[in-house]
Amino acid sequence: MGKNTKILGLFFLSGIVLLVVLIPALRMTNTFRSRAQVPPPGTIVQPITPTPGGDQKKSLQLHTFPFATLPPGTTPQAPVVNPPTNSPTNTPVNNPTTPPNLPPGTKIPVKPPIIGGPNPPANHYCIDDQDPDMCDDSSSHIVPFGVGGATGPCGKIIDQAHKLVAALPQVMKGTRDSLTRSVTTSCHTTGPSSGYVSTYFVIDAFNLAGFKELSKTNSAHVSPTGLYNWWQSPPPGYVFVPYSPSVVQAFGNGQRDLTGCAMFLKTGSGYHIGIVNRLELFTPGGDGVISILQSGSRMYIDRFPVAGWSIQNTSTNQTSTSGVIGFGCHI
Repeated sequence: MGKNTKILGLFFLSGIVLLVVLIPALRMTNTFRSRAQVPPPGTIVQPITPTPGGDQKKSLQLHTFPFATLPPGTTPQAPVVNPPTNSPTNTPVNNPTTPPNLPPGTKIPVKPPIIGGPNPPANHYCIDDQDPDMCDDSSSHIVPFGVGGATGPCGKIIDQAHKLVAALPQVMKGTRDSLTRSVTTSCHTTGPSSGYVSTYFVIDAFNLAGFKELSKTNSAHVSPTGLYNWWQSPPPGYVFVPYSPSVVQAFGNGQRDLTGCAMFLKTGSGYHIGIVNRLELFTPGGDGVISILQSGSRMYIDRFPVAGWSIQNTSTNQTSTSGVIGFGCHI
């Protein structure tokens, strides 16, 4: 029993010595730190380079985070970051219930024909389907000016066609085969003209807008057949659109604007040519009328019925043709 007592005493003494040696070392590593030494929330311990010869106990310093401290027990949340000003989430979105303002030449609305006369309102033509005397009573058709179509350096083709119509003879009866005064833009001037045939009207409308590839001094362009042939292989910027009801339907739906294009109709002696003024739709099924502006005939405006998107061969003023062949346009 005495021997065992001595052994236990030695173990006890060794434990005391071990604690005396280890506790200071553990304090240097902050293993045992008093509650007063624990840094407050939101701080971080960051090592610094020890000063040569300095006390190694001072080799640790406390540095504070530049962020707000969360209360104990709070779950960290991802920070909210505002998107940059060019972010798609900040891009204004048009209200889909508000239709945009459609430019001229897009989908054509369905409207009933306008009947009136003999004095049409501004920017409207008046034509009487009952006789070839233009507009002489209140049963005439009122046709709005066409808008849209190709635009050149000096304006739209259709706008130049309206100017040319105003310079044709403004009489109740007679042939529109002369230009009573000159029509001028900075791109072209017509000069007064006699023998003002339908091809002159087309050439001048394009020239006045600034499209100068056609010329009244070129006999191939002045001939209706020659003008048609020219448009079969035109220079860049021009296109010939063969006629079909689907083309007229595309015009009505706003997929193709034929306003200001030359419309070629086959006749027994060659071609009848005018500038497309307007497509008017009276029903959603493609019933209405398409009007053209022209010279060299009794009427400076003519209207061809459209039934189910198909242009009829005879105009409302009994101009008989063999049908529309196609449209000569500038892109």
